[in-house]
Amino acid sequence: MTEEQTPQLFPAWRHAENRLLLDGLQPGKIIPREWFMEAFGLREAQTVPEVQRNALIFLRQLTDLRDSLLQKHSVMLRALPGIGYQVVPPEHQTAVAMKDRTDEIKRSFAKLSREISHVQLDALNDSQRAENANAIAKLGTLRALMAPMLKRPEGDEDA
Repeated sequence: MTEEQTPQLFPAWRHAENRLLLDGLQPGKIIPREWFMEAFGLREAQTVPEVQRNALIFLRQLTDLRDSLLQKHSVMLRALPGIGYQVVPPEHQTAVAMKDRTDEIKRSFAKLSREISHVQLDALNDSQRAENANAIAKLGTLRALMAPMLKRPEGDEDA
């Protein structure tokens, strides 16, 4: 069945998924960002509101597409900034997922630390100050428990 004969699926990410599966998702394949823009039916934006609208639509469609490919077909897409997305080879998927999500957890811990450490304590009552101190202590405990798990194994810098 050619692309012209393929029924248009809705939402657009389902049609994109169907096209990708028909074309084949070989490990290591790079799919340009422009391909996704076209597949999601997004035209080049001419105004700031259009740019913002396109960005939101693209993110929503791509998130659903990536989730479906991963959960239904065990295919992971990884962003290549400025290029597009790569089909992660199965032999690298575990390492890539561990690196990416570990980095994400570290960033979340850092953000949480900033948010609970930079509080106007003089504006809080005793109960609220205690709640804040407990939150800081919990974060310290979480970090201590997670530290060994968040360390990257030797030789895993390239994942």
